[in-house]
Amino acid sequence: SQFEQHIRAITGLPLGSTEMLAPAAVMVNILGTKDGPADLGGLDGALAIDGVTIHWYGKSPVKVDRKMGHITALAKDVKTAGSKAQKARRSIKI
Repeated sequence: SQFEQHIRAITGLPLGSTEMLAPAAVMVNILGTKDGPADLGGLDGALAIDGVTIHWYGKSPVKVDRKMGHITALAKDVKTAGSKAQKARRSIKI
């Protein structure tokens, strides 16, 4: 991950591989849709999609349009990865 690479770089550790894990990757932000307490739902449906990872930042409270996390989808091509990411986003409720 970029975060692991950063820690390795600033601590003088050897850098990890930057080789692609899949031919295509798409990231979709998870933005707040209301103001109030953070209540994340729909993870089961999103995580059931092959190649999808959810990154939830644990911010609270939710604010409209505040970036609360993101979805990463890996696939054989960008179109498929994008479809998976959008499907996962539709599953998640905040």
